[in-house]
Amino acid sequence: MGARSLVKHTLERSGWEVHRSAGSQRVRRARIMEQRHVTHVLDVGANTGQYATALRAGGYRDQITSFEPLPDAFAALSAAARDDQKWDAHNLAVGAHDSEIEFHVSRDSVCSSALAATADLTGPIPQSEVVSTIVVPQVRLDSFVTGDQPVMLKIDTQGYEHHVLDGCERLLDRVEILDVEMALVELYEGGSAIYDLLPRLKALGFTAMSVDPGFVDRVTGQTLDVDVLMVRS
Repeated sequence: MGARSLVKHTLERSGWEVHRSAGSQRVRRARIMEQRHVTHVLDVGANTGQYATALRAGGYRDQITSFEPLPDAFAALSAAARDDQKWDAHNLAVGAHDSEIEFHVSRDSVCSSALAATADLTGPIPQSEVVSTIVVPQVRLDSFVTGDQPVMLKIDTQGYEHHVLDGCERLLDRVEILDVEMALVELYEGGSAIYDLLPRLKALGFTAMSVDPGFVDRVTGQTLDVDVLMVRS
């Protein structure tokens, strides 16, 4: 069972719902990427390569650069990318500085973060419990990514999104599409949320094209996070 499948299974057993229209997301994303002439995707928070694999399934054949700080998840990511000459994988976190950071490793790797999880996450999702803390290397995208082609930037970093954006101010001039997971409640201490991410990205010249719900609490009806697809205005 894949990482996201495991989370979905656990949530449903705990009274939660997961709604993701993967097929429609894939078609919409592929169409916009073609329209925007994107030839390089930066996959930040790649986990085991689920996002890049979905891009390939949707017909995207150009460059992908994936970043994943967790050693175990990176091993699976590296294996997935091994035979794809246009898919590079790096065992790195992405943030505001070229440095080393402390990373909280959860029982389920998709919940791991540079930030500490709150009770809103650990209570209903036991797999989000932190089992260890490691030190990982971190890079700024501005100091790592070269070239001048149109870019699509995907960020799925469990509340660490502002730190990623702080490290790619120059790169953002080349970003045509943003695909960002945004929380609707505070799942990580001091983490970013849709309420502060959307105004920042709008001020940078991006417009939301679509919003797809992620995890939903079946008991309260609260949507925990959403995937927001944005394009340069």
